[in-house]
Amino acid sequence: MSEEKDEFQRLSDQYVYLESLLKALSDQERLIATYVQETEGALSALKSLKEGFLAPVGAGVFVQSAIAGEKVFVSLGQSVFVERPKDEAISYLEKRRDELRKSVEALELRERQTIGALRSMEPRIRQLASKLGLARMVFEGLKRAFSRLSKNDVKEARSLLLEAGVALDVVEQIEEQVKERPLAEVLYGYLAPLASPDFPTLIKRKGNWPYVTVFFGVNGVGKTTALAKVGKYLKDSGLRPYLVPGDTFRAGAIEQLTAHANKLALPYLPSKYGADPASLVFEAKKLNSGKELTVILVDTAGRVEMDKNLMDQMKKIVRVGSPDLKVLVVDALTGNAVLKQVEGYESAVGVDAFLVTKVDADAKGGVFLSLSRYKKPILFISRGQEYDSLDRFDPKNWVEALVGPAAP
Repeated sequence: MSEEKDEFQRLSDQYVYLESLLKALSDQERLIATYVQETEGALSALKSLKEGFLAPVGAGVFVQSAIAGEKVFVSLGQSVFVERPKDEAISYLEKRRDELRKSVEALELRERQTIGALRSMEPRIRQLASKLGLARMVFEGLKRAFSRLSKNDVKEARSLLLEAGVALDVVEQIEEQVKERPLAEVLYGYLAPLASPDFPTLIKRKGNWPYVTVFFGVNGVGKTTALAKVGKYLKDSGLRPYLVPGDTFRAGAIEQLTAHANKLALPYLPSKYGADPASLVFEAKKLNSGKELTVILVDTAGRVEMDKNLMDQMKKIVRVGSPDLKVLVVDALTGNAVLKQVEGYESAVGVDAFLVTKVDADAKGGVFLSLSRYKKPILFISRGQEYDSLDRFDPKNWVEALVGPAAP
């Protein structure tokens, strides 16, 4: 038993390290991708200059341009300016752009390898956690917090709730309401709007086919795998899912989704990198127009941090595809940091429902209470990598597991 505890601790430490490495790699990839965009912008500007002009270039830093007579200067900071003949500048920038693209590809490869390492560790970690009795620690942080709150130890309860990832405004509201009502009743009131709907029934009510669902979410939340799980769930429910690999940016994304589709015997739209995701959705709708019980499931690109270009792409998908349901996939381990993601997507494209992943690895549980502020349903909660590991979110059972019988 001691050896298994040591192995569990070692694997857990390694998992945390790999997660931090993945974030660092993703941040670096995003930064270099920005340099690629800036370099391409500079190339476009230089190519549009009149013949005979001298064009600037230097270190790939393009801050501000100023035209003086027949020369074009670019500030490199601290009053440093450089100039080059136009053709030489264009050649330099094209070479630099290609080098930067190779750097992005190398980082994406390392990201995929890191994600693969994380996924390969998860089954053994879960197995050890279950064997050692650690699975019962799930949501232990909330249990301690609610125990303190029941004993009127508000200060300690607040600290534990915040530590468990509950948003501050939700914590403050709960503190006020428990002064007048039982804790279980208060919690149920917050979580009741998040109850999972009967998704197949919801789909069938529409009547017009196909039914289109788009999945949004930042990198690393398990969006593509979650979409595949939903596909299997709908197929088992008598519907006809049709997958669209709309992430045409991340290396390996198309292959990942099509591999899921092949394993599950689900039809999908062929795609290629660099394709316009909105056009893919349009094509999928056209191909499946009028086909009864068909549900189009659209994967989309994500980033660790949301940027304008990404959101513009998401807006176009929504504008062209007119989805019936927009699902934001979030990671249970995110805690109250999920609020930034929700607000970003909500303001850009709107969010109809959530799908919460990695619930089996979350020892805090605060993400559910944080999401309660939006009063939108949780379509499913997901645990592990198995295709059948989707559950509906039941607020009453959730509350009873933490603090005892809830209301209604």
